[in-house]
Amino acid sequence: MTEVRRPYHHGNLRQELLDHGLTLLEDQGMASLSLRELAKGLGVSAAAVYRHFADKDALLAEIALLGFRQLGAVFSAVLSESGVPRERLRTLGLAYVDFGMAHPHLYRLMFCSKAGASEEGGGEGNEEGMAPYLLLQGTVAACCGADAAPEKVAAATIAAWAMVHGFVLLRQEGVLSALPPEAWPDTAAVLETLVPGA
Repeated sequence: MTEVRRPYHHGNLRQELLDHGLTLLEDQGMASLSLRELAKGLGVSAAAVYRHFADKDALLAEIALLGFRQLGAVFSAVLSESGVPRERLRTLGLAYVDFGMAHPHLYRLMFCSKAGASEEGGGEGNEEGMAPYLLLQGTVAACCGADAAPEKVAAATIAAWAMVHGFVLLRQEGVLSALPPEAWPDTAAVLETLVPGA
């Protein structure tokens, strides 16, 4: 049977490609995602896909940016709630861990790939991609106090980020399951140590 392809001009193909690519990524991981599979899934030609994305890396960078937008929205929602800076930082940490565990493949694309670190993804120079980091930095700065030196705030921000990032990866890889039951760390308890000066 001859494969029936939809015409190229149908709605917003670029957004459909991103949405379908994100779904494939979340379901099957980065290795299974290809422009050919996207074209097949949407019933369009490979040429139609290449009109929007030069290659797989370009597609992955755009999907990573979707992830940074999602994480930024989560962070903004957390920060819109009342609370002292220390509590907001702890809640940001919990939200970050929850996001990483709920979206493991997207998380690794965002934070463990060249596509995620590129300017088109979430790298320096991309305001949307940098938004979660800047929200974290502002919260850490509030915890450190108005008199804190910029270098202290910068170091504390990286330390806070490194803690939650490492914790997510340890959980994703199942490394923590090797610990005896009594040593299994509670996420909230671990993040209590995140707050500068705690």
